[in-house]
Amino acid sequence: MLTTGNQLRAARALADMDQGTLAKRAGVNINTISAMEKRGGHGLTSGLDKIRAVMKVLEAEGVEFLNHGHPGVRLSGEVRPKPMLFRRDDVPGRGWVAFAFDYAGKRHIAFLLHGALTQGPTDGKNPRQLFDDRIEQILALAAERVDGNLFESDGTIIIGELPPILADDE
Repeated sequence: MLTTGNQLRAARALADMDQGTLAKRAGVNINTISAMEKRGGHGLTSGLDKIRAVMKVLEAEGVEFLNHGHPGVRLSGEVRPKPMLFRRDDVPGRGWVAFAFDYAGKRHIAFLLHGALTQGPTDGKNPRQLFDDRIEQILALAAERVDGNLFESDGTIIIGELPPILADDE
């Protein structure tokens, strides 16, 4: 169980996640995460529903909460490396967003077709903004392509479709 601010800070470090990302994925305000961490070694005073939401996100990243007399954290089981965006460029007139990402010790080049970004509501955003809104999902999909050795003949990755955006309660 997540019980102290220091434990939360350590868990975020293990998950390689900033406060804003954790807050967004847990459905809480970033100020909640900040306030929880400011408790340091003292017990958390946030509501149990918020603590559980934060724990759920971190546990999905492979973090295990320990409370054997002293609060702690560790990574459980096999933890998959995370893809990290290196660079992203929308190439006008080309119909795709080019991006480079580091994953599994190598740099990879990928192209995301504009059509994949505009399948759902765009709210007037350009492809670059839509890419940024879905960066985690796009990088995870690109990493799956690397894991499956699904490269084009030139060694690049082309993504033509993205899974639909789910509502917040799904």
